[in-house]
Amino acid sequence: MRVSGSARREEFKDHLRGADVVSVAPRTRCPACSASVPLNAHWCSLCHVDLRSKPEPTSVGAVLGRHGPSERDGIPLAVTSPHPQEISSADDRHDTDQDLDLLAATMLTRLAVDEPRTRLFDPADAPGGKWGFAAAAFAAVVVVLLVVYTVLGFVFGR
Repeated sequence: MRVSGSARREEFKDHLRGADVVSVAPRTRCPACSASVPLNAHWCSLCHVDLRSKPEPTSVGAVLGRHGPSERDGIPLAVTSPHPQEISSADDRHDTDQDLDLLAATMLTRLAVDEPRTRLFDPADAPGGKWGFAAAAFAAVVVVLLVVYTVLGFVFGR
């Protein structure tokens, strides 16, 4: 029995009618990269930005409560801002590029290692240098594998 093309289309439409109702989880956009993310996502899977709501910043006085500083102590209460503020002193304002380069060079010199580390074995001191050491290490690994496989062959070979 041959079925006409229109009958097959009707059968196909009847088959798809059950799929008309599709539930899709609500989605939102990432504020950093505009990728579509689930509404309750903790982070963006594309740019890895934290999507959790951040608590509003509070002042130190509010966190410390009655144990914190007060205006009558002569200490001003902390003020928070949504944007970080740069703290600068009078000395920092007059730095030139040369001064900053000198400061960076001084700090890097302090970080440099002054004493050479002593090694148990230095491949550069070997007769063939680093290449000789690499060849000897390769040969040692081959010999160890040969012995291990020989023992395994005797144990499991029969």
